[in-house]
Amino acid sequence: MLSFVLRIHLLGRPRLEWGGEPIPFSARPKVLPLLGFLLLHSAAPTHLHTARSLL
Repeated sequence: MLSFVLRIHLLGRPRLEWGGEPIPFSARPKVLPLLGFLLLHSAAPTHLHTARSLL
């Protein structure tokens, strides 16, 4: 059975990798704090107001 891992690098230059292959990623700088927050708090629901405040 094949298993792929998604790797997200937010320190330094942001990068995404799927199964060791880079995924093209371009986003406005405001999106990175939101992505980091959602990754760190993925176990709990995030209110829309909280997400908006990060943008």
